[in-house]
Amino acid sequence: MTERISSAVRSCLEWSRGLHPPTEPDPDALTLVLHAHRDCGAPDPGDWTVEDVHEVASAVHGYRGGPETLRSAWLLWCDHLVERGGLAPGPSPRALRGAIATVDLTEPRSQEEETVPGLTPLLQRLGVGCPSFEGLPAVVAAPPEELDSAALRCTPLAEAARLTVWVDRGRDLAPDTAHDALRPEDLADAARAMETGPGPVHAAFRVAREAGLLRTTYTRILPGPATRDWSGRVPGAVADAWADALPAMTGLRGLVSYLVLTELFVTGESRTPADLAEACAVGPADGAEVRRAVEVLQELGALTGDGGRDGDLRITPLGDHFMVRQLTRADVPVTVLPDLSSLPGNAALEVVTGAGRPSDTELVLSHWLARQDEQGLLSTAVAEVFDACAAPHQWRSRAAATRLLRCSSPDLGEVLPFHVHHPVVGGWARRLQPGHMPDPSSHQDVWAALDDHALLMEDGSAPPEDTRLSVRAEELVHTVSVSGHPRAPHVLDLFVEGVWGRGTALAAANARATDAAM
Repeated sequence: MTERISSAVRSCLEWSRGLHPPTEPDPDALTLVLHAHRDCGAPDPGDWTVEDVHEVASAVHGYRGGPETLRSAWLLWCDHLVERGGLAPGPSPRALRGAIATVDLTEPRSQEEETVPGLTPLLQRLGVGCPSFEGLPAVVAAPPEELDSAALRCTPLAEAARLTVWVDRGRDLAPDTAHDALRPEDLADAARAMETGPGPVHAAFRVAREAGLLRTTYTRILPGPATRDWSGRVPGAVADAWADALPAMTGLRGLVSYLVLTELFVTGESRTPADLAEACAVGPADGAEVRRAVEVLQELGALTGDGGRDGDLRITPLGDHFMVRQLTRADVPVTVLPDLSSLPGNAALEVVTGAGRPSDTELVLSHWLARQDEQGLLSTAVAEVFDACAAPHQWRSRAAATRLLRCSSPDLGEVLPFHVHHPVVGGWARRLQPGHMPDPSSHQDVWAALDDHALLMEDGSAPPEDTRLSVRAEELVHTVSVSGHPRAPHVLDLFVEGVWGRGTALAAANARATDAAM
């Protein structure tokens, strides 16, 4: 961010030299403003709101160069952003410039003015900044084409796109208004073209500007930065516009909609409306507001499920996309894995072993291998999964790999023979073959059985006897003894204690006596 600030200051200085007459901002004053802006949580030097102006003013008051030097540099930075199209979608340039021109740069705001109601519950929900914060779970992305298709079904965004087409290359803003608006005659023309009334056009204008489909200068409405990628059919462009416009499309006040999405995003589990009302209400009277937020988010495509009293709701891939985009901008670390078609076997296994959310685990278990099969990559996918759990101590990953391969629909009959002789994963591959019976003289089968012992012992359970192996006790004990498995010595101790019957205990004791005599 510091490098971006230095680059931004240089860009503004170069731009200002082309003004007539040239009017350069004080570089120290501008640097101070942009650093204060960053410290207030802004993700980019061009991402401003009117609230940011007041927060920055509180941080930079008392500048040694004087308030007017500071204000002059700040106003030039605003003019630079507006002329170059560098102002992030959303804020009105007029309102932003007006706030900079009038904000008090001599005294900080009072503590009461700086408080943002509801901010603490959101930070607590994420856990960011807490000593126990271990990071958010990994998220399996949806293909950008699927996200775009879902976003196109959102009516408010579709109306914003229609208004953007009507604006074409640009329109004049209504003069002498505190906030950006279409001129009355243009408002009427747009309403007729869109076959609606002035109110929906106002709403579409706001959504289009938040989505980046339109942007405004001090006097004009112009195509926004998102228009080029949208019209060029760049994968993910429509979904990005949807995500940027979602807060405006909800029409909801406060942080309740964010809390609902955060709860469902972080847990990756379904929730009933009653669950969400209890988890996300920030005040005793907020239950109804949470339920309203749930309804609106469903309508916009951010949530899916039965919205009845006892129905289960989940966040959609579009809702995930919004959360990832917001968290990334706020510098909150979140790992986004490739979509199912591109997800490598080791990453799929990591999701199943607990690195992902329950919803992503379910998705990978049910669809990942089938998606690889559709691409002709079944053999490669199975090999990647087994390679990812081939270290001796990875028995938990091997159990998860078997679950992953067993839950998927493709027939593995032609693939498994390539893995059944592997010294570590071979026994697990054999278990996936229909009708397989373990052989106590088989290194692979016994290794898999020792993995079972390791898993049960980690969970505090005593391994039950497998009579298919213990029926040939001497062969079993010999295979365990020479296996090299990390848990083999402990399992032999258990055999001696008789946990697998008298025959196995006698064979293990004899093997120990023979080893001691040698």
